[in-house]
Amino acid sequence: MSVATGLVKYELRPWGYINQQNGRSWNYKESFDGFRVQPMGDVQGTVLMQMLDARRLKIEIFPGKGANEVQGFTAKAAVYER
Repeated sequence: MSVATGLVKYELRPWGYINQQNGRSWNYKESFDGFRVQPMGDVQGTVLMQMLDARRLKIEIFPGKGANEVQGFTAKAAVYER
């Protein structure tokens, strides 16, 4: 993500590991090679982020909303500087 990227939306949702050998969710007990990360539930919210310059990030979280329900930042957005 950079200034050139512009506004970025990420949907927040639970996720888990899927065993690619048998397609089942990982039970956190067995060991295996070959897994993938997969969304495991409904969208919990959306986060907007935008690099304003090399040191400042604008961010806002919208609980309970999907990316298609969020058009842009509101007055509640925060700016962080590193």
